[in-house]
Amino acid sequence: MIAASGKQFSAPQVCEAAGCKQVTLRAWRRRNGLFPETQTDRRQNHFYSLTDVCIVRAIVVLTHHGLAAEDAIEFAQDQYFGMGLGHYIEEFFLNDGRSIRDSIVGFFMGDGTKPGDRIFDFDSNETVDAADRPKSRLTFLIFGAGEDPLISCLSNPTGAVTFVNLKTIVQHVMDALALVRVG
Repeated sequence: MIAASGKQFSAPQVCEAAGCKQVTLRAWRRRNGLFPETQTDRRQNHFYSLTDVCIVRAIVVLTHHGLAAEDAIEFAQDQYFGMGLGHYIEEFFLNDGRSIRDSIVGFFMGDGTKPGDRIFDFDSNETVDAADRPKSRLTFLIFGAGEDPLISCLSNPTGAVTFVNLKTIVQHVMDALALVRVG
């Protein structure tokens, strides 16, 4: 089994699997801060993890659907998106890509909370009042248990909500890298 976090893929492999050009990946790294750990003063080859490849694929999908690169990168580089993606990849390998559940994540622009709202704060691992944390530019959503959270976020007063199915992202990358053949 390949570790989701093992740095083993070259930039050309990342771009081929994710569906973008190398010049685009370089621009996202330089202009938008994608994978800041790869920013160096000297020219060198960088290697990327399977999670990184899936992050780039998510950015490709989001930008092809009209989201600005800056916003797509901010969403895809969110630590919780990356952790969720890493866990999903490991689950994918454990199940040989079969019978794996859909995992929907999403976001909308702006902070969708108001004072008095009780929210789960991942940093403190506690439920807190929304007024007790800084306002955010993006509100991150995770769905996995039923349709109630999905329905409630669709009534979001800010307008558009963007959703990504991790299963589709991971399956695309796995197929492109020929890592797991399903069925």
